[in-house]
Parts: sequence; structure tokens; C-alpha cells
Amino acid sequence: MGKVQSMNIRNDPGYLRKFQYKNSENLDARIKLHSEYSTNKLGWSNFMRSLLQKQPGNSILEVGCGPARGWSEFIRENDRQKLVCLSDFSFGMARSASLFLQKSGRILFGNIDVQFLPFADNSFDIVIANHMLYHVPDIEQALSEISRVLSPSGVLVTATNGVNHMKELREFVNFAAPNLQEVYNISSNFSLENGSSYLEKYFNSVELYIYPDSLEINDANPILDYILSIWSNFISDTQLKSIKKELKVIISKDKVFKIQKSSGLFLSQSKKDQN
Repeated sequence: MGKVQSMNIRNDPGYLRKFQYKNSENLDARIKLHSEYSTNKLGWSNFMRSLLQKQPGNSILEVGCGPARGWSEFIRENDRQKLVCLSDFSFGMARSASLFLQKSGRILFGNIDVQFLPFADNSFDIVIANHMLYHVPDIEQALSEISRVLSPSGVLVTATNGVNHMKELREFVNFAAPNLQEVYNISSNFSLENGSSYLEKYFNSVELYIYPDSLEINDANPILDYILSIWSNFISDTQLKSIKKELKVIISKDKVFKIQKSSGLFLSQSKKDQN
């Protein structure tokens, strides 16, 4: 078993299941901010889909699928060619995904922990871990399991963020309510900067693809919704009023709140293809 990450509630399965990812509401608020205010109009889902379309194989497993909002177009284009299994460690998330895609063809859904995958060796040609490994208490155990269930020529598609992702928002929150990041820090244990050091232990030819993007937001409310989607259990009414007031001042002065993003994905080849 690998090294367990330093634990705060960002890596606490009990908290994540009961509160942060009880259902898709919090994640949907964050997805909405990115979809409406991102400067890169390609869209993250299209970026991922363009890479997935190039990968050979007929069976796909996604771990940490969330509400699966990005799957509709892929399923329409590939429903006769691909068998897709979407899983999440949160029952609420897995249920949201199944309801969203219940009429979409050859899809299986599961309430599954990536650290203990209930599949036989060599079961999938592609495994996807989209912005989720930084939540896992034991990242190396998760990667070991993913490697085990991948076919000899299989690939892992792993998306994550860099250390400067949402930097301006983090600095704003730290100024307005310093205690919030102490209990739930939005920096990553598994990041663009350190992800390859984990992946190279279990996979070959680890390639990094950067998705250039930023946010330009002209309304305080979606930023507030984003903040609440992460810290609502810890923010006080006084802090909330102060944050809302300060956001309106910033947008009134600068017209937009500009936030840099740092996101991308690793494409990693199974080591079994050498055996």
C-alpha cells in the first residue's frame, strides 16, 4: 500500500460523502462557473473527448465520475462501439450520473472506491480519473488498482490542476476569511507539478496535455456560489456578508474578476505492454 496523504477534510472520505459530494449540487455550482465564464470556448469536456476519441479499445471505466455531465456527446457518438462504466465513491454522485444518462445505451454505474476496484485484472482499455485523485487518501493504492484493471495496451487519462489554479480566488478567500482554507484547502496533493512522479511508478510514457484557460467574471453571485460550494459548512454569516460586499466592490471597480486557471491531463500507457 502507498503512502497515505496528509489528512484534512479534503481527503476525508466520510466528510466528502456526507457533505461535499452528498449529491451533485456543489460540483454543479463549480461546473457552472467554469462553463459560463471561461475564456477558452472549446470547453473542458470537448478537450477531454478529443483525446478519448483517439484512444483504441472498447471498454472504459471512469472513477470519480461525479454527475457525468460531460458524457452525453461522447455517448451519442460512440454508444455502439464503447462499453462505459461510470463509478463514484459517493452514492449520491453515482445516482446523479445514472439519472442523467439513464437512456444513453451501454453504460454501467457503480458506487465504488478507486482504492478497491471490484473488477478482474485487465478488465478495461481506458480508465479515466478526472479531477479526483487529489481527494483520495492513498493515491498510490488507487494507481496500483487502476494499473491492475487496465489491459496490457490500456491507457489512464488523469486530469488535475496546477498549484496556481484559481490563485486569485484562493488569495481573495484567504484575505476575507483566512480560517476557511485551513479546514478545506483547494490546493492539490496530486497536481500537474507532481502527478508524473506518482504515475511513472505504475505507467509508461506519461504525457502531459495542458488546457489553457482563465475566468473573467462580471457578476459576484456565481463567485459566491462557488465559494459556498466548497466552504458553506464553515463560513459564518459575518464572513459571508463581508465576502459578498468585497466581491461587488472588486467587480464594480475592475468590471470583471479575473482568475487564472491551471488544468490539464496526463495520458499514461500501461506497463503491461512490455511483458
